[in-house]
Formats: sequence, structure tokens, C-alpha cells
Amino acid sequence: MVSRLRQWLKQLGRGGESQGHYRVGLDRLWALGLWVAALPLYWVNLGGPALRDWDEGTVAQVAREIADPSLLPRDGAWSNALLSVWLSVQNLGQGLLHPTMWDQAYVNKPPLMHGLIAVLFQVWGESEWAARLPGAMLTALSVPLLYLVGRELFVTRRPAVFGAIAYLTLLPVVRHGRLAMLDGAIICFYLVTVLAGLRSRRDARWSLGIGLGIGLMCLTKGVLGLCLGGLLLGFLAWDTPRMLRSGYLWSGLVLGMAPAVAWYGNQTLGGADDFVQRGLVDQALKRIWEPVENHRGSILYYIGELLEWGWPWVMFLPWGLAKAWRERSLSWGKLIWMLGGGYFGVISLAQTKLPWYIMPLYPLVALAIGPMLADSWDRLGGLGGEPYTPGRLPKIWLGLLGLLVMVALAGGLYFSLGSEAALGLAIPFWFLFAGMGLSAWLLWRRDAQWILLLAWGWYVAIVALMASPHWVFELGDAEPAKPMAAVIRAGAESVPVYTTNRIERPSLSFYSGTRVIPICPLPEALYPVEPFYFWIKSEEQAILDIAEPPLGAAEGWQLQGPMQLTQPTAEDELRSRITNFCNTP
Repeated sequence: MVSRLRQWLKQLGRGGESQGHYRVGLDRLWALGLWVAALPLYWVNLGGPALRDWDEGTVAQVAREIADPSLLPRDGAWSNALLSVWLSVQNLGQGLLHPTMWDQAYVNKPPLMHGLIAVLFQVWGESEWAARLPGAMLTALSVPLLYLVGRELFVTRRPAVFGAIAYLTLLPVVRHGRLAMLDGAIICFYLVTVLAGLRSRRDARWSLGIGLGIGLMCLTKGVLGLCLGGLLLGFLAWDTPRMLRSGYLWSGLVLGMAPAVAWYGNQTLGGADDFVQRGLVDQALKRIWEPVENHRGSILYYIGELLEWGWPWVMFLPWGLAKAWRERSLSWGKLIWMLGGGYFGVISLAQTKLPWYIMPLYPLVALAIGPMLADSWDRLGGLGGEPYTPGRLPKIWLGLLGLLVMVALAGGLYFSLGSEAALGLAIPFWFLFAGMGLSAWLLWRRDAQWILLLAWGWYVAIVALMASPHWVFELGDAEPAKPMAAVIRAGAESVPVYTTNRIERPSLSFYSGTRVIPICPLPEALYPVEPFYFWIKSEEQAILDIAEPPLGAAEGWQLQGPMQLTQPTAEDELRSRITNFCNTP
């Protein structure tokens, strides 16, 4: 094993041009090593923070209803293992065919990831860890997949290695990949599709994987799978036109997309009412020409996202794109500009802007900068021991690294002098300060290993951040959901819960076990006439003139009830007070 590791590092130093069986074995070792390196990033403290609003609470609730514990066998039925397994599988099948959320048809996204989470809910029970594990593991798998994609694109090994290392240490990929969302899975299935497309140029049978990958993407995020798959087919038409005449390709597309077509056909013909309008138009296509739920932004929105979250690797991107343009006659240049440029254009022109829409772009960013980092490694002599001609690197790189060192120092001092709870954020900043400081020093000394030290500093800092309770930043935007849900769960039994909060919180509803419905956005005619509980802020009790003491309170909110309104046509003082409260800006 030691000798193999020595050969591994030696191959990195001289480029890895070896061929045949040894090359395949070394590539497998690199892929395995990158996957093992990714596991701590995606495992540590995965179930620590609570589920966030909006997506995590929504995905977890849909998964809960797919699993539906009320339908599992009870009263000794579990002694019959075969019956238990059969009922569980049957239950999951029905949930996947007809997903619901709060007993209403769920048409936002196909239920592939929700189904995987539902399986874990049934096996290990409901928890944040079980909700996040499928997406985290798929995102971790995308790291070796990106390396294998790079090996198909580049003649030598170094660009693939450096591209994979950069991708491994991209904070937005790690953070969003760990959440109970769909974006990590999309990246994994996307790279499966790209890898199959690249390998199909040498072996047409691999084109069967293109259809499988597109089908998985369509079962995860619907129309997005068609967009990404279409860009890959455009790349193949540009790079290898003969592939479009391959029977394997079209057979693979038909077979791979058949499950997705069948699911969408089932929803259209026998599923939710008006599925085409609500599930396809409103939730997918409409986002292109209209900002859904007021999520708007300028055409430069995603450039801002890259500049905000893509450090440190984004500082090499201009040189990587320039090199890709100069070598656009090669496959890797075509891939960067067709897939990366095409997808960036789509999301930039779309009217709905959300931060996670940029996620499929990050693998292309890593592949674009891989050759630049490899060139820098060569110019500075790599690990040494090989003849080389020293080359000059852009001086601005050292300046940007110095600026990042100052930012890390400022962040470390700021959080170190703050509250005890902020120390979890200080530690990652100190790791960044040390790693980037040493990296800048090595770059100044013209030592090629500055790249490895930069990556190591970011890797350790991201692990430290994930180990802290602060990696889900959005939890600080609202009151903690768990203590509030404990009050609702203890006090509200089999009675609807309404709230004066104007924004619905799916995580609060998930932890409460009942939907907490904002009453103010509802027309007065839709106010409840059956008994209900009221979840209000403590100071709103006097405003709404509710005399009864609360059933419980947490985080400045309290539970009132049960109470009941009259029909809209009858006089009701409480109804009038609620209407006046909701109409007050």
C-alpha cells in the first residue's frame, strides 16, 4: 500500500501519462481517495442543526407522508417479517405514485429523493440525519465522478486531480449538498450523464447511461433534467456528431426516460387535478418568464453568487475560461462553453432567481480551473525532482490570496471576541488564516505546493464549519422551530392550527406534526369556522383582545385556544379583530 501511495504521488508530479491496466488502477485509486476525503465533509454533524425553511421542511414532510407510519403494521404484525416488508413496499409505491403534502397532492417536484428519505424514515425513524443522508451521500459521490469526467477530457491526470480537489472544497457545494434538498442529487446524476456521454465516444454502449442519467434528473427536478440533458446532447453534436446516429444513444434515451415519462403520464391522466398547469407550468416553465413568489434578480445575479461563495477557486476562473476559449477546438473547451456557458445563460435569463439554481454550474467551474492549476503546478516544478522551466504566474493571485488572509484574520478576531456561541465560527476562520497564509508564502517563494496547501486549508476549515452548529446559516433568520413545535404538539390535538405569522414555516409544521397555517394571507371567506388553535406572538394577545391564558409559550410565541369563529355572514368580534390585524401593514 505504501509503494502504491508513493507511485500515486509520483504520477501526480509527472502528469500520469501511463497507459493500460496500471492507468485504470491508478484512476480507481484516485477516485476512491477523493470519495474517502469527501465523506468527512458530508458526514460530520449532519443531523445536528434543525431542518431549515423552506425546502428542507417541505421535503421532509412529503417524505413522511410517503412513508406514512399510520399504515405500517401494528399490534404484533411486525412478527411476520415478510408481511411487514410487503406492506412497507406497497405503502412506498403508493406514496411515490401519488405524493401528498398535508393530504393535498404534491406537484412541486417528482418524488425520487423524497422516496429515498422515506425509506430511511421507515428504517431509522424520522430525524434530521435521515432526511439529509441521501442528498449528502449522492453529493459526496459526485466528487470522484467529477475526477472521472476530467480523466475523459484531459490527456494528463493533473487537470482532473486539481479540478476534483477544487470541487471538493467548494463551500456552496458542500453546504447545499448536505441539506435535505434536491440539488446535490442533481449534480450527481448530471455527472453520471456527462461521464456516460464522454465514454460513449469510445464505446457506444456507454450512451445507454445518458438516458439513465437524464431520467434520474427528470425524476428529481423535472424540466431541469431536460435542460441539462439537452445541453449535453448539444455538446455531443458539436464534438462527436456521429453519436447522434447511434442506436445505443436513442435506445438509452427511450429506456432511461421511460420511468420519468410514465410517472408524469400517471400524474397527468390519473393524479392531481390540473397537474399540467400547477406542476409543469406554474412550478417549472413559468419561472423562465416570471419571478415566482417574487424571487427576482438582475441578469448578473449569479455572477454575484460566484463572487460571494466561490472562493478561493473563483479567482482562477477568468484564466480558466480564457484557456478554455483558446482551446475550444478540444473536447474540454467545448464542454465548458456548451454546458457551462449554456446553463449560465439559461439561469441568468430566467426571471426567477434562487441561489441553488447555480449548483449544476459548479462542476463546470472546477473543470475550467483544473487545467490552470495544473499549468501553475508545472511552471513551479511540481513536487520537485523533475526538470522544468520556471514560468511566471499572474501577480494578482498573490494579492488576492493576501486579501483573503486579511479577511480570515478579521473574521477569526471578530468571532473570537464575540459570544461563546460564536466560537464555532472563529475556528474555521483561524484554519483559513493559517492555510491561506502559508499558501501565500509558498506562492511568493514560487513553490508549486502552494496549491495543495490552499486546498488543505479550505478543506480543514469547511470540516470545522460543518462540525459547528452554524453551518445552516438560515436558521438564524427566524425563531428556533423545535421548542415552538413542542408547545404546539403538546397543546393542539386533532384540531387545526392557524398563526398570525404572514409567512408559512414548513419546518415548524413538520416538527409540530400538524400544518401551522398563516391566516392573514387568506381571504376572510376562507377563515376557519371549525374549532382551531391560534399561534400568536405574546404581544398580540392584547391586540387581538384574547382573554384566555395561553396553553403554552416558547420563543416569544404562544398557543391560544381552542377557539371558533362564526360564519362570515354573522357578527363576530374576534373575526373582526383578526381582519383588522391582518389588514394593518
